[in-house]
Amino acid sequence: MTTPIVSVCIPSYNSEKYIYFAIDSVLQQQYQNFELIIIDDCSTDNTVKIILSYNDERIKFYQNKVNLGPEKNWNSLLNKAKGKYIKLLCDDDVLYPDCLIKQINVLEHPDNSTIIMVSCSRDIINEKGKKILVRQFPNVIGELQGAYAIKKNIRAGTNLIGEPTAVLFRKEVIKKIGFFDMTMPYVIDLEYWSRILLTGNLYVIPEPLCAFRVSNKSCSINLANSQHVDMKLLINKLYKNKAYSITTFDRYCGITMSHLNNILRKLFYQFFLPYKK
Repeated sequence: MTTPIVSVCIPSYNSEKYIYFAIDSVLQQQYQNFELIIIDDCSTDNTVKIILSYNDERIKFYQNKVNLGPEKNWNSLLNKAKGKYIKLLCDDDVLYPDCLIKQINVLEHPDNSTIIMVSCSRDIINEKGKKILVRQFPNVIGELQGAYAIKKNIRAGTNLIGEPTAVLFRKEVIKKIGFFDMTMPYVIDLEYWSRILLTGNLYVIPEPLCAFRVSNKSCSINLANSQHVDMKLLINKLYKNKAYSITTFDRYCGITMSHLNNILRKLFYQFFLPYKK
């Protein structure tokens, strides 16, 4: 097997209900020069059995000896990735068939050497795979200067770039910025995107190329509160770091919008994902 161009990395844990959707969505990509790395974090259901049922040399499966938690498992995946580009695919999300080829074509284009990361719009789906809405980076198509992209996210008080499933980035950046920061787990992706975008620019594809699943769990409301708290921590962290050039006005807007997003997020969970024990 030749060295893969892209590493698709799936952190799995008790995902027997959805893991085959995630794996199938990778195997069915139009672009086929990939490795699929899966690290299971001590699942107690049939997740491992489902993974082992696949027979494809591009799938590299590992099991942790002890449960590391999602953040450490994400970093373990980055350590094992050999591709030129990296995509982290959550175990209940899916890629659409043209996701990899469209994102890779951006990074491979000779005129795009300043672009370090590609993101796309994504469909938000429920437990049954029904589309609820589309999330996107509003009013942005194509290349966006990295520092400005960070500022836009801070002012919005939320992650406009997208969840890990929506993002593809150059592996070389890991040597410069390190790994995921585990101190703010509910904005761990946006914190990492912010560090990446200090080294290059963002390219936004406006069409949905993947689906992000929200499931009906009793922790949904608590999750909304945790996201709000961690978002404020991230805003303050970037505000204090002069490299980001976040102004007092940016910080004020971000914290205000974070409060509003928290209210809207709770309404979303209550309307689309009724509370269940």
